[in-house]
Amino acid sequence: MDESPLFNLLLDRSLSHIVVVNAEGEIMFVNDAWVNFGNENECKTSEWKGVNYLEVCEAAAKAGDKTAVLAAQGIRNTLKGTSPQFILEYPCHSPNEQRWFLMRVLSLVIEEKVYFVIYHDRFMSETELCLSKERLALATDAGQVGIWEYDLRDNTLVWDRWMHQLYGTNSVDFSGAYEEWSQSLHPDDIVRAEKQIQDSIYNLSPFDSEFRIITRTGTVRHILAKAKISCDKKGKAIKMVGVNIDITERIESERQIRKLAYYDQLTDLPNRALFADRVNQAIKVSDRLGVMGAILFIDLDEFKKVNDTAGHSTGDSLLQAVALRFQSSLREEDTLCRIGGDEFIVLSPELSKEQVHAVNGAKALAEKLLLSLEMPLILGDYQTKISASIGISLFCGNSVGRHDHSNQEHNQSTYELLLKQADIAMYKAKRSGKNRLCFFDPSLQADVSRRALLEGELRIALAKDELLLYYQPQLDDEFGLVGVEALLRWSHKDYGAISPVEFIIVAEECGLIIPLGDWVIDQACRQLYLWRKKRSFDHLKVSVNISARQLYAPNFVEKIINCVNHYDVDPKLLKLELTESILLEDTNIAVKKMTALAQADIFFTLDDFGTGYSCLSYLKLLPLCVIKIDLSFVKDILVDKNDVAISRTIMALADALGLEVIAEGVEELEQLECLRKMGCHIFQGFYYSKPLSIDKFEEYVWNHR
Repeated sequence: MDESPLFNLLLDRSLSHIVVVNAEGEIMFVNDAWVNFGNENECKTSEWKGVNYLEVCEAAAKAGDKTAVLAAQGIRNTLKGTSPQFILEYPCHSPNEQRWFLMRVLSLVIEEKVYFVIYHDRFMSETELCLSKERLALATDAGQVGIWEYDLRDNTLVWDRWMHQLYGTNSVDFSGAYEEWSQSLHPDDIVRAEKQIQDSIYNLSPFDSEFRIITRTGTVRHILAKAKISCDKKGKAIKMVGVNIDITERIESERQIRKLAYYDQLTDLPNRALFADRVNQAIKVSDRLGVMGAILFIDLDEFKKVNDTAGHSTGDSLLQAVALRFQSSLREEDTLCRIGGDEFIVLSPELSKEQVHAVNGAKALAEKLLLSLEMPLILGDYQTKISASIGISLFCGNSVGRHDHSNQEHNQSTYELLLKQADIAMYKAKRSGKNRLCFFDPSLQADVSRRALLEGELRIALAKDELLLYYQPQLDDEFGLVGVEALLRWSHKDYGAISPVEFIIVAEECGLIIPLGDWVIDQACRQLYLWRKKRSFDHLKVSVNISARQLYAPNFVEKIINCVNHYDVDPKLLKLELTESILLEDTNIAVKKMTALAQADIFFTLDDFGTGYSCLSYLKLLPLCVIKIDLSFVKDILVDKNDVAISRTIMALADALGLEVIAEGVEELEQLECLRKMGCHIFQGFYYSKPLSIDKFEEYVWNHR
């Protein structure tokens, strides 16, 4: 054949083994790849030039090579022009290894002459195939991938060793029957998994499924299964070939991540994130069905005492026990959540379409939750009883509260507003005496806004020294002035006089009560210092009210002593006034602190005695100098025999303990005379004077000398 440089270059650069023959099958050209292949296998293919390729194929066919028969026939048809091309896959044996080749025969016209080109492209060798299989085996071992084949014609399965390992079987005891595999499926997954297989077969689509199996040892494993369908020449599905991958660890990790994201780690209850999702779903259902639901905000009363007295581990155990009690009180459709600390919230959906029934249902649930805490909690060696305060907010779709939702803030979701309203109602319940429930009412929102305003203004007033101390005289039965009670007052430039009942509660809630109390102590000591230089005032005792937070603060004793020393006043003239409810919070700590102050000649007055859970045993332990008869007994002492009896008992007890008695709330002369006959000698009340500013008090003293 006529050979051009370009023609030779193209053929020699090809990686395919190429032979060019004429119409009779005579070899006219072989390329370098063909020559190199012959040299590798000790066959001088370059000497084949001029040999008839068809005769070579026929000789091989006579020797029993069935592939050569097919090759000769296909090449002959192409040479005759009865077929445009011929393609054949065949194994080619060489002395070193077996190779697979793809033969392609097609015609080629060069300078108006027809030639026939035979391409031989090498497939993967058996050695390479073995290496590939080895790599695949290593990969499946590393990935714990089981390979399986499902013959649809006889309904049997063939498994590799990893399939047996996943299912806890072996090739001996596994029959290969489809039913044996299906019986290993988790009962809850059988129907779904088998339907997915049948859908895959019917649609000739890939099979992709996740399901659980129960191994021969009873272990539950999560499996990811993937497979493809093989069809016969008619397009009928005859086989599924696929893999099983053990994804148990992944599923467990995802479950753990979900638990961390959506559940409280201490109680295993839903956390705020999951609760919000369930509330939002409940709101949608409520909106669609027109049925009301409720949010209950629960705060444990005095939980801090448990942590302080028994330790945080006991506090954690208490929260877990409370969670169990609350959970047992709920309906199946209710959701209990712990949002942090000692706060829980409950979603109670689908209560009723009628508001009155929804209110009653929410109230009944709240009462049931409160009742669940009636029995004492036994936590190892520690036993305690705790109560809770509950706030309730109702909703119907996106309408919240017990009335309309005209006050809904546009920048808040319904969920956030519900939670805020329930929280407001809870604080109302707590301020009303604890261990009770309260429904949200729009008027409570105004109260919260007022409190927020007062908090900000109170901080400013304290920082700018805009508060005042008023003084109410205390006189003996001969009208001699013996002391005063210092009372905090706040006159706002815009809002006028603000009641201590209102702003003291705000101070307690926002944490200002300690700096506020420190300011009062400082001002009282400063006033004693100023009065020390005035003859008519140097004997006066000043009583100052102390809050629970002040008393139990770590540096309470040091603050009092330092303040007395700073102003260099007689410590016996400063009286610290406490209520018995404060002392009962932690009597041991109270006694220690009071004793430490008594050693510095600073003594205490017990206020409101007899109004609470009076415990006579602690009176002998406390460094008291005065007991006050509460104004609630004085008010009706002229008409109520019980008040007379209680007042007599208090005075007798005080006399036995060597304590002074002050009757407060004296407004009438007849009350004064009655108390005097009983043996009371010091009085305080409007009969003598209301609380006075420092200027008016000093004027009062000068006028009553």
